[in-house]
Amino acid sequence: MKSKFLAKFIFLFILVFTNCVKDKVRYYELTEAEKQLIPYKLGQVVSFSNSEGEIFDAVVKKDSTYWWVDVYTGFTDLYIHDNLRIVNLQSDSVFFNMNLCISSYGKSINIEISDFNLWFFLHFNINGKFYDDCNDYFNQYIYDNLEIKTKIYYDVVEYILLYANFYDIKVRERLPIRLLYNKTEGILQLEDKDKVLFTITNNR
Repeated sequence: MKSKFLAKFIFLFILVFTNCVKDKVRYYELTEAEKQLIPYKLGQVVSFSNSEGEIFDAVVKKDSTYWWVDVYTGFTDLYIHDNLRIVNLQSDSVFFNMNLCISSYGKSINIEISDFNLWFFLHFNINGKFYDDCNDYFNQYIYDNLEIKTKIYYDVVEYILLYANFYDIKVRERLPIRLLYNKTEGILQLEDKDKVLFTITNNR
């Protein structure tokens, strides 16, 4: 009787342990639809104009995809393998250095504009579609079309940064800050509460 009980116990232990091992690793790979949410390609040149009307070029210097591993510790350690795509745009303009990072696990595009000390997180769903999303820190709205300097752009994401815990008080004083983006042209426009900082002029 004891041997049967012990055999059952061992079987259940192995079953539970095996399931736990399976649950320890998760892979989140970018789909083609998600990858296409960042339209930039290596070597591409994008032109913008600033608030004074001066035009400057930004060049795509980096476009790479790799796996990032996050570890979450609990009853068992959970290893998240997140597929990321990183794109970097740089310009001779002293204030323009931009990184875009899309995460399959986080379902967001992190846009960092280094010289402005700004971060934006554009959220999309499992189908690779942006959607309306709001909280105390930001508003994200989707427009079928939007006119920017007499030109119509389609499927535009408007991301309004309402609050940020920046150490730089000069950044906080410029809130709200508004970013316009779509998956065809990428960054369309950036403005703070006082003026438009830059706007796309063409994409080549």
